[in-house]
Amino acid sequence: MQQNKKLTFDQVPEALGTLIEEIANLKKLVAKQPEQSIQKEEEYLTPSEMAQFLKISMVTLWHWDKKGITRPLRVGNLKRYRKSDLEKIIVEYGKNVG
Repeated sequence: MQQNKKLTFDQVPEALGTLIEEIANLKKLVAKQPEQSIQKEEEYLTPSEMAQFLKISMVTLWHWDKKGITRPLRVGNLKRYRKSDLEKIIVEYGKNVG
């Protein structure tokens, strides 16, 4: 169907049929798209959760914050850690230990 062409009343049913087919094809294409394109929402951990996951004390976590090993986010007066940062620390720490 041409975009700039004016439709007569007799052509409307055929044009609608074509439009419905095109929409159905687009739905199929969208359904086939991998879900990776949809970004996950970031998860955040409290300092105690972070320390538990890393199996370290709160004092050690505080020292790591000061050294830049961990990078807490501040939400008002609260600290929060990205779960994705936790995964990076585990990978990096594993390389240094093993």
